[in-house]
Amino acid sequence: TLVATSVIIQSLSSLVVLPTLSISSNFKKFNADSILQIFGSIITPADAAPQNVSWQLYDDIGALLQLEPLLLTSAMKVLQPNNSFTFALAAKPSSFVPGKSYVFRLQAVSPDDDVSFSQITLIANGPPTSGQFVVSPSQGTAFETYFLLSAPYWLEDESDYPILYSFRYTLKSLSSDASTSNITYMN
Repeated sequence: TLVATSVIIQSLSSLVVLPTLSISSNFKKFNADSILQIFGSIITPADAAPQNVSWQLYDDIGALLQLEPLLLTSAMKVLQPNNSFTFALAAKPSSFVPGKSYVFRLQAVSPDDDVSFSQITLIANGPPTSGQFVVSPSQGTAFETYFLLSAPYWLEDESDYPILYSFRYTLKSLSSDASTSNITYMN
C-alpha cells in the first residue's frame, strides 16, 4: 500500500491546531479508462476549529486542474472538531490522459485560512498500443482447420509487463444455445 502522509502548515498565528491528513492507495498507476478511487483520512483534534476539507488535482508541472467535472463524489466537506473521517475520491472513467502524472491533494483549511494537506502522485496508465490481432487462416471448418491466433507488435510500458491477451470464442449447438469460452495467454 502506498501511503502519503504529510502535514504542511501555513499558519498566520502561533497557536494553531490543524487536522492530520493522509492518503492511501494500493497502486502508483491507475487505469485511465476505469473508475479511480482514492481514500483520504482526516483526524480533527478536539480543540481544532471546523475545517473545510477538499480534494484538489494538479498536473505534472504543478498547475491546478478542474476536478469537479471529473468526479463521481463530492470534492468538499466541512468537518467539525474531534472527528475522524475517511474521505473518498472517485473519478469517472476516461477522465485522465494515459501516461501523465497527476498530484491528488487532500487539503484542510481553517476559518483563519490555516492550511494542512497531504498529497500523492499517481500515473494514468493506458492500454497497450500499435499491435495487431491475427487469425490464420482467416477461414476454415470447425474441428477440421487449425487456427493460429496471435497478437504481435503490442507496445506497453515495461513496468506493465507481462501483457495478458484474452481470446474469446462462442460455440453454437443445434439447439441454438450458445456457450462462450475464454482463453488467456501471457506474453
